[in-house]
Amino acid sequence: MIYIYAFIPAFLIISLFYFLDKHKEPVKAVVHGFVWGCASILVLFALRWAVYFNEPAQDGTFVNAFLTAFLFAGVLEEAAKMFIFIVAISTYKEFDEWYDGIFYGLCVGVGFAFVENILYYNQYFAEAGMMIVYRRSLFSMPMHALLGGTMGFFLGKAKFHAGGTRKFRLIILAFLAPVVLHGLFDLCLMSDFLRSIGWLITAISVGMWIYVIRLKQISQTSEVSS
Repeated sequence: MIYIYAFIPAFLIISLFYFLDKHKEPVKAVVHGFVWGCASILVLFALRWAVYFNEPAQDGTFVNAFLTAFLFAGVLEEAAKMFIFIVAISTYKEFDEWYDGIFYGLCVGVGFAFVENILYYNQYFAEAGMMIVYRRSLFSMPMHALLGGTMGFFLGKAKFHAGGTRKFRLIILAFLAPVVLHGLFDLCLMSDFLRSIGWLITAISVGMWIYVIRLKQISQTSEVSS
């Protein structure tokens, strides 16, 4: 049952952006993107071991919440996803237009969140019940997907519409933009003060949906006009 709870939102998010794609990707490539996203969890574990980063105590203080949100979550998790995207996804022959960067980045983010959700459910479902399923389905998984889409937007632009130093800047931005957005999102969940502002996390989530839909429009409009 835990796998079903993790799979349903993953399927719905990927399906939404699949049908928004004007040039549909092969289903096999979509599945591969999702599976590679699942594998990015292993890259994350390797990164944590390599840097030997001790996660600060989860005591709700702003400083510890900030360090955890931006370093332990933002930097390491986005680095794991970006590694997978560059090594495994960027060489796809199906990755042949700008929007594909958003779509495959989103698949990687969903795959990562799928495994992360299973780990969370195994650990906390007995205590929190369906509440943790609702929260991670409505907020955490979509956020990982949208962060992956943001990363893919800049990597897709770097691949098809830039060269030289501009391409390098876009690759850097492909990492930094998700890290900052991820950090802000997690900080709102981990800081006692920010968590008390009940509407803030919802506002960030809605803003991210609007932002990535806008990135989709930019990338697809560029392909039509080019």
